[in-house]
Amino acid sequence: MSLLPLKITSSLNTEAEALLKWKNSLSSPLPFPSPLNSWSLTNHINLCNWDDVVCDTTNSTILEINLSNANLSGTLTGLDIASFPNLTLLNLNRNRFHGSIPSTIGNLSTLTFLDLENKLLEGTLPSELGQLRELQHVSFYNNNFNGTIPYQLTNLPKNNWNSKIPESIYGNLKRLEYLNLTNCGLEGKLSSNLSMLSNLKELRIARGEIPSSIGQLKELVHLDLSVNFFNSKVPSELGLCTNLTFLSLAVNNLNGSLPFSLANLTKLSELGLSDNSFSGEISASLISNWTELISLQLQNNSLTGKIGNIKAMTQLDLSANHFSGPILSTICNLTNITVINLFFNNLSGNIPVDIGNLTSLQIFDVDNNNLDGELPHSISHLTSLIHFSVFTNNISGSIPGVFGKNSPSLTKVYLSNNSFSGELPSDMCSGLNLVVLAINNNSFSGPLPNSLRNCSSLTRVRLDDNQFSGNMTEAFGVHPNLNFIS
Repeated sequence: MSLLPLKITSSLNTEAEALLKWKNSLSSPLPFPSPLNSWSLTNHINLCNWDDVVCDTTNSTILEINLSNANLSGTLTGLDIASFPNLTLLNLNRNRFHGSIPSTIGNLSTLTFLDLENKLLEGTLPSELGQLRELQHVSFYNNNFNGTIPYQLTNLPKNNWNSKIPESIYGNLKRLEYLNLTNCGLEGKLSSNLSMLSNLKELRIARGEIPSSIGQLKELVHLDLSVNFFNSKVPSELGLCTNLTFLSLAVNNLNGSLPFSLANLTKLSELGLSDNSFSGEISASLISNWTELISLQLQNNSLTGKIGNIKAMTQLDLSANHFSGPILSTICNLTNITVINLFFNNLSGNIPVDIGNLTSLQIFDVDNNNLDGELPHSISHLTSLIHFSVFTNNISGSIPGVFGKNSPSLTKVYLSNNSFSGELPSDMCSGLNLVVLAINNNSFSGPLPNSLRNCSSLTRVRLDDNQFSGNMTEAFGVHPNLNFIS
């Protein structure tokens, strides 16, 4: 029993000496940040009280070293990794470490979290990483690594790999919860053995087809397959991943219709399917089941049909599709919505009269549709409005007289190619932030409002093909930032 304190003291002394030796090899463009100020020889007996160092409950050994974003330069070889046999977390991200990863990294057999996100690390990854069987998260994001890929690695974005994903990664990392293989040049199809990683909660992968075995990853919460080269259909088995809250398949070559099984993803809060070749109608059951959805991005596809009853949304982008029918009045119940993009579709009917209920709305863009009727007076209540675009429709009548008065952040207004008439609202530029005003090809008349004289932020103005009266130059004034007017 009497030997135990000596053993603990010896371990802490060894760890303290290793950290101090490493500190002496590091540099910083500024005086050392406060975390390292507590690392001193005079304070070595209080090692467990050093900043960004965490010991176990008995203060007998270091478990965590976290120097994230400390603005340090140096090498990892200066750290005697073998002195920390019980380390579970090593986080050195957002520093400027250079050189290679030492092979002694394999001695950290209890490590569960390793983050070396930097900009200057290089060379090949040591095969000793194969000894880190407890790893749950590892990131080498944004470095200059090259060569072949040991199966133990999970987060390899922005590197220069040139091989396939090793099959052994699936069988040897069954405890893995986080896997990111995006934007790192990996080739080949994603293996059906992906299902062996049954504890995965977050998955980001690249290239190939989406295997049907993905449906066996029942613990998945975050699935990001965006900006890749997938050229298949979405497997119906994806609907078995019922814990998903985030799903992005954006910017691929995916085609076909959305499987009905996606209605089972009732926990989804963010769904991104933009920039693909999806076609067909979206089942009403999909929209009605996604009650937690706050962001829906379907732009740049070939989807058809009507826009269903959408609930609880904060961002809605259905632009550049083939949706038809009216904009349902229920959209006016989305009181927290900030973005509505419905441009380049085949929508018809009027803009809902209660659109002014959306006081959080910043972007409203419905240009290039077949909308008609008049603008509802309630648009004057859009107090957060920044961007308002209805050009190239069949909208007629006058603009509500106080439009712009209650929207101090209004920056861009596009009303071109409609059948508007009457005078422009006198307070359209009351917030003095208007940058673009495009109202050409209408039947506006009368003088230009005096408020335009004070809109010094204007860069682009189109007034042509209307029936304005008076001296346009005098009414418009001088605008130093203007680069186009017609």
